[in-house]
Amino acid sequence: MSVMMMIAILVLVIGGAVNVGGGVWFLVEMFKTNVWWGLGGLFTCGIVPLIWLIMYWKRAWPPFVFLIGGLIPILVGSFVLAIETAGQSSGTF
Repeated sequence: MSVMMMIAILVLVIGGAVNVGGGVWFLVEMFKTNVWWGLGGLFTCGIVPLIWLIMYWKRAWPPFVFLIGGLIPILVGSFVLAIETAGQSSGTF
């Protein structure tokens, strides 16, 4: 395993941790608004959190930005890892 692959994996892990932290923060803010908003955010596939995000933007933007900020290292780490892996493959399964 090359150093670049280890760095890419580390960036992926950091991005994932930031993303999970932002998601938990977002969900906590939903529960602070109302238990029903929190349960809706916990058990639905995205429509309730999206509605809550729009309705409570002033309260929702910090955890939302934190959540989206975790995607940047995930994308960069995935891209670097894909390039490194493709360069090391022999072309056979």
